[in-house]
Amino acid sequence: MSALVWLAAAGGALAGERACDPYAIRVATDPVPYQWPHGLKRADDLLANPPGRADIVLIGDSLLANWPGDQIRRQFGTRQVWNAAIGGAMTQHALWLLNRLEGRAPKADRVILLVGTNNLTHDYMPPCAIAAGIEAVAEKALAIWPKARLDLVAVPPRGSDFRFRDADRKALNAGLAAWAAGRSRLRYIEIDALKLTCGGDRATSAEARPACGNYADDYGHFRRAGYEVIFSALAR
Repeated sequence: MSALVWLAAAGGALAGERACDPYAIRVATDPVPYQWPHGLKRADDLLANPPGRADIVLIGDSLLANWPGDQIRRQFGTRQVWNAAIGGAMTQHALWLLNRLEGRAPKADRVILLVGTNNLTHDYMPPCAIAAGIEAVAEKALAIWPKARLDLVAVPPRGSDFRFRDADRKALNAGLAAWAAGRSRLRYIEIDALKLTCGGDRATSAEARPACGNYADDYGHFRRAGYEVIFSALAR
């Protein structure tokens, strides 16, 4: 989808923009190695020891990487899940990993992709560029796993008020939903933000916001209860 078509699909939040910054798009779509040692080591470990087969592959950042293994086993049952997500990843890092997985990736029936929240933390990254990065990761994953279905998970709310760059996040997700519509082997997964934030995204002040056990204390990562909400969305 071109930048102008994407902006139109995303709707009113970006109506004033005429084009997407090509340099921001390059940042999000040019593959880059993980720029922190533990992330690069994790990538090397994944590339050196991929399983022969995985029913489900997880690709993305810490929102998937931190999913407790025992919880995954209980939720997905007998299906073998290979968690190839890496904490801190942005779209450009996920692309780098996928490029190196090509030819050695395990066979899989389903790929779950959740990435982009770390791109969103940088205010120089417009939602159209982040979407371009996520779309590039999704396209690469579909090419690596030509018989798998890909579940593209929307970028969830974050921040102490659950509204960090919220207009941009919603525009990003709207653009992704429009891009994914009708595409073969691709399913866009929108998480119920009201359920995930325990209704906190509607609060007008910190005092009015209910306590929410779905999120960790940083209001960006999930606790076990949050992964139950994520799994429920994926199971629909």
